[in-house]
Amino acid sequence: MRAITLWEPYASLIAQGSKRVETRSWATNYRGPLLIHAAKRPLSHAQEELLSCLNADYSIDLKRFHPGCIVASCSLVDCVFMSPCSIKSQSPLELVVGDWRVGRVAWILSDVKAIYPPVSATGKQGLWIPSAKVIKACGLQPITKRVAKGRPSPQALQLSLFE
Repeated sequence: MRAITLWEPYASLIAQGSKRVETRSWATNYRGPLLIHAAKRPLSHAQEELLSCLNADYSIDLKRFHPGCIVASCSLVDCVFMSPCSIKSQSPLELVVGDWRVGRVAWILSDVKAIYPPVSATGKQGLWIPSAKVIKACGLQPITKRVAKGRPSPQALQLSLFE
């Protein structure tokens, strides 16, 4: 299992099911369970304007944010490099809430479930491995693998628990 920290309002838009694609400048080979963590960073003026637009044009009204918390779980199913064709195929809402430029990467999310109440956690840059305590607090089970005979190193054991 991995987690990613996103600025608001994007983390909450994913949690409520309005945003199904996260746009990034980088791809990852990771596919599987992903926790969405809302950054503690305050909203910028541009993000406040985006919220007004979302409310007026799409009837999306985000009244409450949970900075510094895990707000959703989902599956990262694919990373697709953006092309003019893939950009054109997006809904108007996705185009408003993502950075859709040729050469960037669309992270395709599925099975999105809001975590309520949100779970406090310290975010990081890039993909990160949440602690077993955070995973359990989200109502999820850490993924475990059988370990080969012998005594594994602590690093190998941690990787086997959270892949």
